[in-house]
Amino acid sequence: MVFSRGSSFFKLGMLSIMMLMIISLKSAYAQLDLSNEILESLRSGQAKNISKHFNTNVSLSLKNDAGFYSKFQGEMILSDFFRSNRISEVKLIQRTNKSNNSYYMVCQLKANHKGYRVFVKFNILDGESKITELRIE
Repeated sequence: MVFSRGSSFFKLGMLSIMMLMIISLKSAYAQLDLSNEILESLRSGQAKNISKHFNTNVSLSLKNDAGFYSKFQGEMILSDFFRSNRISEVKLIQRTNKSNNSYYMVCQLKANHKGYRVFVKFNILDGESKITELRIE
């Protein structure tokens, strides 16, 4: 069977390829958009905006304290960090592309004249990006 440009098989194949490209671009844009939202929330010290993207349970490490917390507990711990640390600068250092249903971003954060490294890991769960790990060291 020959697939010529006018055949319905060719048209169906091209349509399928275009749909896959659109889905891939949409996913990449959503990933970039969420990373930008997290960056802005870090800059403004908005724990609630960050925690709304937490998975049901999240691994948190802030300074020297680390643990596995519920979404609500994670928000409270992050709020305490922002309350006691005035954020003056946040700079994106690295962001990876989605691979094996996860990706991460690394930032440099300055607060109270101290420098911190921020690591945020996202997992794709049920088609949605969720923060499963957040470290501020």
